[in-house]
Amino acid sequence: MQPITRFQARTEGRRRKAGAIEMYVQAKAKLTTLSPPACGLRRLLAAVVLVTLMGCASLAPCGIKGCPDDRRITAEVRDKLVEHDELGAPNVVTVQTVNRVVYLRGLVGTPYQKRLAQYLAGQAPGATSVVNLIGLDNGSR
Repeated sequence: MQPITRFQARTEGRRRKAGAIEMYVQAKAKLTTLSPPACGLRRLLAAVVLVTLMGCASLAPCGIKGCPDDRRITAEVRDKLVEHDELGAPNVVTVQTVNRVVYLRGLVGTPYQKRLAQYLAGQAPGATSVVNLIGLDNGSR
């Protein structure tokens, strides 16, 4: 067995690469030339997906930009949280409202403060539910 030179190795690599590219081109040509029934099936599937997505969009209660009350609800929840000294510094609670659902995030020191923030957020007029994602600070500051 003779040793292979760099030139021979490079040439062999190029041949393999050219063969792989040719196989890819042939496979792609087969996929793009679908029979008429397969094309019709693809169009039907696309139409079903489009109609489904349109139906879901029309059922959304507040649309893409969100509900008009979301900003007002967020402001009211923030005001309620500021009124309570227990939820002041060093506790950090952020409020976001999406489609009338209030999301609470941040850190507080005790489980009581976590429940208090959730209770106050639930008292805001127009809020349908509260998702409490507040964590408890373990005091490692």
